[in-house]
Amino acid sequence: QETSADQADAKETYVQWVDPQSPAAMAGLKVGDKITHLNDQHVDGPDAFVKLANKLKKGDAVNLRARRESQRIFIFFQHR
Repeated sequence: QETSADQADAKETYVQWVDPQSPAAMAGLKVGDKITHLNDQHVDGPDAFVKLANKLKKGDAVNLRARRESQRIFIFFQHR
C-alpha cells in the first residue's frame, strides 16, 4: 500500500543524470536538483516533465526552475 510519502515522491522530478557536455550541465543543472517548472509550466512528476520536454525542438530556449537543497535555482539554456 502506498503511503502519502510514496505518493509525494511519485510527483517529484529529481535529476538522476546530466551529460557533462550538455547545455543543461554547462548552465548549472546537477544530479539531485528537483525540477519544478519547465518553460513556466509546472512539472507534476516525471511523466509530466517528459511530456513537456518532448515538445521541445532543436534550438528552443529552455527555462528550468528547480530546487537544490533549500535553494531555488533558475537554469537557462538552448535545446540542442
